[in-house]
Amino acid sequence: MKIKERDVKERGWELLVSLFKIAKSDNKITPDEEAILKTTDASVMNLLDYVKIAWEDNILDQDERETIEGLVAKIEDDALTEAASDKIITEEEQNMLEVIEETIQGFFLQFAEFNFESD
Repeated sequence: MKIKERDVKERGWELLVSLFKIAKSDNKITPDEEAILKTTDASVMNLLDYVKIAWEDNILDQDERETIEGLVAKIEDDALTEAASDKIITEEEQNMLEVIEETIQGFFLQFAEFNFESD
């Protein structure tokens, strides 16, 4: 299976849009929800920046795969840290964390195993 660079970008943007919709579902964004959005945005951008560099030669070596896996795990870890910063995880925050986990398990951790094709 070939995964194109734009597939990775699109999945990152889909994740951020989904999180924003959850956070905004009650017509307000709490400070914790905003922190989750910001940290996830930064983490996804870091991942995308690294992926672009790692796949310049269209080959992912073991070190690059491990770095990508670490950056992917950081997305979830940082979001959980933000959600738990006040020692309370609201239903919306939990929903945001679940979407992050589903996206990570469903795509981000799997794409490093496939061949990559730069756009």
